[in-house]
Amino acid sequence: MKVMNVFLITFLFFALTISCKKTEYVKMKPQLKIIVNDASNKPVANASVDLYKSMADFQNHTSPIVSSTTDANGLVLFSDLEEINYYFFVEANEKSNYFGISATSKPLETGVILSITTNIN
Repeated sequence: MKVMNVFLITFLFFALTISCKKTEYVKMKPQLKIIVNDASNKPVANASVDLYKSMADFQNHTSPIVSSTTDANGLVLFSDLEEINYYFFVEANEKSNYFGISATSKPLETGVILSITTNIN
C-alpha cells in the first residue's frame, strides 16, 4: 500500500508538472499618443498627423513613416514604433504645430505609451 501511495504521488506530481504551461509576457512595442489642441486648449478633431524619424524629413515634409488623423478628442495613437526620437507635423484648418511642440523629448521605450500634447496656431 505504501508503494502504491508513493507511486500515485509521484505520478500526480509529474502529470501536474507536464500539464502546466509557462506563461510568457511580451512587452508591447513603444507607442506614441499625441493630443492636439487649438489655441484655446480645446481638442481638434480630424487633424492630420504625420510622424517622421528625422528632423530633416520633418522640416522638408518628406517620407513620413506613418500618417493618421485625430479622433473627436483630438487624440491619435501610433503603435509598434522603434525606441528612437520622433518628429511630428500636425495640421488642421490651415493651422499647424510647426512652431510649437513637434518632437519627442527622449527616445520611446518598450512597454511605454508616451503622451504628448501639442497646440496648433
